[in-house]
Amino acid sequence: MERDDFDPSAEMRIRYAYSRKIISGKIKTSLEAAKLLVGPDRAYHLYHQINSHSLTSSEEKEQQKSE
Repeated sequence: MERDDFDPSAEMRIRYAYSRKIISGKIKTSLEAAKLLVGPDRAYHLYHQINSHSLTSSEEKEQQKSE
């Protein structure tokens, strides 16, 4: 089912804007959600944020549990 008002370029602009905010640290979100929005080619920036402790404390606890 395809919507008539769907604009792929608008979706790309919005996703890019959010991914820049996530990577710069202006938006805090779970690592899983961030990986989906940022994409695999830029996800390495997220791992740098984990190492520098710039994610929220609940995400740090989840990261410690998985290790």
